[in-house]
Amino acid sequence: MPYGSGIWSGIANVGTDFRKWISFSVGNGKSISFWEDHWCMDGALRNRFPTVFAMCDLKEECVAAFVRVESDCKGWDLHLHRSINDWELEEVGELLMTIGDCTIYEEVADQRRWDTTGKTYLVSAAYMKFAQTNGVTDFPAALVWRIETPSKVNFLVWAAVLRKIPTMDSLKHRGFCFPNRCEMCGCCEETASHLLLHCSVANEVWNFFLGAFSLRWCSPSSPAAMILAWSGCRFSKEGKTLWSLIPHAIFRVLWKIRNDVIFNSKVYPFHIIVLKVKSTLYYWGKGLGSLITNETKKAKMILMTSS
Repeated sequence: MPYGSGIWSGIANVGTDFRKWISFSVGNGKSISFWEDHWCMDGALRNRFPTVFAMCDLKEECVAAFVRVESDCKGWDLHLHRSINDWELEEVGELLMTIGDCTIYEEVADQRRWDTTGKTYLVSAAYMKFAQTNGVTDFPAALVWRIETPSKVNFLVWAAVLRKIPTMDSLKHRGFCFPNRCEMCGCCEETASHLLLHCSVANEVWNFFLGAFSLRWCSPSSPAAMILAWSGCRFSKEGKTLWSLIPHAIFRVLWKIRNDVIFNSKVYPFHIIVLKVKSTLYYWGKGLGSLITNETKKAKMILMTSS
């Protein structure tokens, strides 16, 4: 089943592992997958009975779809598309013994239980199970997902850190056929790192804001390296917060301008790009509510007035 997004497919595929730690109590059977969910045994029926699964016409249906009612009696209908061979009878019989009597209650909703122990579901508990099972690489989550910025901006930064934003090189890997060229500078292939960091336009923007604080830098190799390397140690608490939002603001503005250049054929002078970054920072900074320290005022003044 197509997902329409490389990022979403990764999120959706987590469901396979997630099912391992969910058990079900069958009510009307309308929200429990017959073959995929762990509702009558410790595991999915499709894995335990692959031959019957291959013969079944209904591979993605709920438990209720396999119930047949005749003369007020309920029974199981496996919806097999061919006759059962002699050597397959044992597996079919074992399946019927596993699912047991057909006990479906039309007026009772299905229930899910976490971890089969009756414990309350916690996101932290799920995270720990995924980490223990699959391993989790270091990811700067606290630096990416900021409460001071809109969720769509955080999502953009998250995708950029993972190099999953739909730049030309990414679209080319997905099967689209067109020339790969950065429309901002017109000189190099467009990748996430080039567009947001190494493009001559992007590099000039970064140099402007770092130069405003008399800082020298060597451009990081990737958006992830940039997020990790960014530091606000020169300022007070509020100043650090404002400083830490600069990468989010620059990523957001560069991405929006890039789309405007491609889809609307617009041209943006450098000072307009800088102004957009400043206004974005000012808008987010107002939400901090306590930008009153001298250090913060100084940082804010430099950001708003440097040219």
